[in-house]
Amino acid sequence: MTSNILLSRRAFTGALAGMALAGRSMGADSRRIVVHGHRGARARRPENTIPAFKYALGEGVDVLELDVAVTKDNVAVVSHDPLINPTICSGPKLGIPIHSLTLAELHQYDCGEKKNPGFPDQVPVPGTRIPTLDEVLELGKGNSVEFNVETKIFADKPGLTPDPEAFTKMILDLVKKHGLEKRVILQSFDPRTLRVMKRMDPTIRRAALWTKMPEEAF
Repeated sequence: MTSNILLSRRAFTGALAGMALAGRSMGADSRRIVVHGHRGARARRPENTIPAFKYALGEGVDVLELDVAVTKDNVAVVSHDPLINPTICSGPKLGIPIHSLTLAELHQYDCGEKKNPGFPDQVPVPGTRIPTLDEVLELGKGNSVEFNVETKIFADKPGLTPDPEAFTKMILDLVKKHGLEKRVILQSFDPRTLRVMKRMDPTIRRAALWTKMPEEAF
């Protein structure tokens, strides 16, 4: 049975997210809190990067939480921000949409040399690039870690991503490539990708995110 989960931003970022997903993710032991590595482990390593995800795996997280944007040449990449974030990245031109850059152009940016000022214990990793979703899903080999994948898509900003259909298919194709259908949760603040995923593969778990929980959810 597919779990459809409504989570507020506050609930998601706290322990309640793990509790909400525990029953479906961890089987019979529904009392266990599932530990999500938010953007990998951004308090310790540059967020949404391979070093952050590897650090989280080394700490024994149950789920890697991550965000997906798309390049100009339609490569799914892992970034919380649809624009090149000048706080955590350095490179040719900051603040521009990832969707305006090819993957090769995106790789000109270093998103590991700057220390995020919000996390004093974060260790910079110079030379770190924004990874592809393909590279991150590869980290699921040889373990049981799950992936909580958020689509960074915006109904009021259509130029930042492909359309919901293409975006969702891109992610599903990679999930199937790595055989992770039972180990992936698709989440979004934009319900369009969740609806598309339900149609394309209803076995993939989905989580609807809200900044304010809608009254009809109760």
